[in-house]
Amino acid sequence: MFVGVILVMFFFTGVGNAGTFRQYPIIFSENQRQAAGVIGWTAAIAAFGPFIFAVLIGNNITANGGANQFFIGLIIFTILATMINWWFYNRRGCEKPS
Repeated sequence: MFVGVILVMFFFTGVGNAGTFRQYPIIFSENQRQAAGVIGWTAAIAAFGPFIFAVLIGNNITANGGANQFFIGLIIFTILATMINWWFYNRRGCEKPS
């Protein structure tokens, strides 16, 4: 069960990551140089993802004896990030539809 949940979570993380990198050229359409800089900066931060994930889940297991609270927090964060993304870039009438 744990491995299945992790695989599903990382699959959808990859889908979100691809969507993010496709949005930047649209959001920064007036300035391609700025779009390239944002993509590079985001990729550099994203490279720390596996390390940060392992540290956070390890700390949660040590402190609480399990990873349930970590995954609940991750689900809440993902839902909030999706709502913010929808509000600014996907809803009808938004400034920069993508």
